[in-house]
Amino acid sequence: MYARVLRLHGDASKADAAIENYVSTVAPALREQGGYAGARLLVDREHGNSMSVTFWQDEAAARASEAALSGVRRDAASLFGAEDPVSEYFEVLLQHRPLPTEAGTTCS
Repeated sequence: MYARVLRLHGDASKADAAIENYVSTVAPALREQGGYAGARLLVDREHGNSMSVTFWQDEAAARASEAALSGVRRDAASLFGAEDPVSEYFEVLLQHRPLPTEAGTTCS
């Protein structure tokens, strides 16, 4: 499994709109990509920092989705008042979740 990490520094006052966009636009676009295996969105509302971590079955799927999602990524960054993020790729070696995801924190 591979992960793509996108880090953004945006306008903290636009965080709620950016989160809504992730739920309504980004997450559905991700689900359409081959090899997609899930995502996490982390947001520091006070300082306008965020990180999107998407999970992929393999590195090829992660890299293939990059071009397909470039417009979605650019629009999401702009909505948050941020520059287009740089992608970083990591091999996922361990994933530990002792508790299930809390209600209200999923994008179905």
